[in-house]
Amino acid sequence: MAIPKYIRKQSEYTPDFVNKSHRLLNYLSDNLNKNYRSSELGFLFTVKDTGRMLRYYSEYLLRLGLPISTGDYGYKFTDKPEDLYRSAKRDQAIGQGAMERYHLKIKAARKLERQQKKLLAATKSDKHPIH
Repeated sequence: MAIPKYIRKQSEYTPDFVNKSHRLLNYLSDNLNKNYRSSELGFLFTVKDTGRMLRYYSEYLLRLGLPISTGDYGYKFTDKPEDLYRSAKRDQAIGQGAMERYHLKIKAARKLERQQKKLLAATKSDKHPIH
């Protein structure tokens, strides 16, 4: 299954891209166990196609550095580094085929931690009264 055109063309992500990605990922995760026609995406998916597209798409977003964790619930965006570490550990246990995902998730988790530290430092410095 092909990655949607607006995704393939995207070299760096913007808030709009992240929003569209988030919606599509949720949509695919929610409908994974159904056969359905998506007028929004213009495809007829089967369960097998949807699962494959979901996997390829989530791995593509991981390569862009977006924080996506996987688990029993499927794929989702997360703002918790511990979710990414737990998901990466699961991939590591799977072994050979999942090692790239493991490294991408660790990288995304570290990036997320750095962003959260910067945000925390910025909010702390804003709270100091002006002398």
